[in-house]
Amino acid sequence: MNDNFNFLILSKEISKKIIFRNGIKSYLCLSRKKLIKHTPEEEVRQCFLFYLNKLGYNFNNIEVEAPLKNFGVATKDRADIIVYDVNRLGKNGENQYALILIECKSPNVNITEKTDNQILKYNDILGAKFLILTNGNYTEYHEFNEKEEAYQLIDKLPTQEELLNPDGWNSKKIIETLGEYRILNPHKLNHEDVCYLKNGIVGEDTDQKIYSPIANLYNLFLAHNSIPFEFKNTFNYEIENIIDRGLRFVDFGIFGGGAYLSHYRYFTFETKKNGTNIFSLTLKKTNKLTNHPMYGNRKGKTLLVCGLDDDEKSHISLELRL
Repeated sequence: MNDNFNFLILSKEISKKIIFRNGIKSYLCLSRKKLIKHTPEEEVRQCFLFYLNKLGYNFNNIEVEAPLKNFGVATKDRADIIVYDVNRLGKNGENQYALILIECKSPNVNITEKTDNQILKYNDILGAKFLILTNGNYTEYHEFNEKEEAYQLIDKLPTQEELLNPDGWNSKKIIETLGEYRILNPHKLNHEDVCYLKNGIVGEDTDQKIYSPIANLYNLFLAHNSIPFEFKNTFNYEIENIIDRGLRFVDFGIFGGGAYLSHYRYFTFETKKNGTNIFSLTLKKTNKLTNHPMYGNRKGKTLLVCGLDDDEKSHISLELRL
């Protein structure tokens, strides 16, 4: 049976293999065969190596912290984990083909566009068939679709046996990374719909009279099969070519510290002064707090959030409480 990567379960298993050397917590790396100091990111890496072993991949065909300069590129970058297919030549004629490229992050590092861009940068060199991003808490699996010449999200990584058997690999393709996000009927919200909104979007103290318009906004911004916006510039502003770019998973900095990590509907537009700009919209909830030692008391509200990108960073420019 091929289960998905479960960091919590695997971390308990590898914790039994922890070694202390001079009082320093270490792992005997399953691939490198040497002691590696424990860090949160290394724990994720060791767990994923353990997971690959469960899927039947041979450690003789796995390289950890692989220098990308070995692939004919002048760089100091290293790939976290590469699984090779030794029966195929690499993208640039290397003796081994990089079948799977895996990028591991610490559990406190979010998987966002920044991490996506990092693995894509590495893959420009390697040309792997499968790309995997994980921080333990969240894992994405991508497979290259040769017919469409693009990577698609899939629901799991195949076992070694499934890859060897042409008829044994049939993964479910995922169109979006939005899990259970779905279209709601704002005019007829049932109990399940209300619970769904409260679970991820609507703050506890939000007036139920505005649940329907919130559901409308949700459908427009976040539902996976929502219709792309079409804009007609009826204003006198010097704004042109507003294009709905779909959905992305990213965090925007908040004034005073912190960030809002979420799926955002994002758009590009052009101005004569600044050229192309990007703005993003989403719905967020704030948790209700009672006698919090730092923040005191706070109501659970629903927020309409607008984020802006600039050359160096992304930040929240508007936070409207509904």
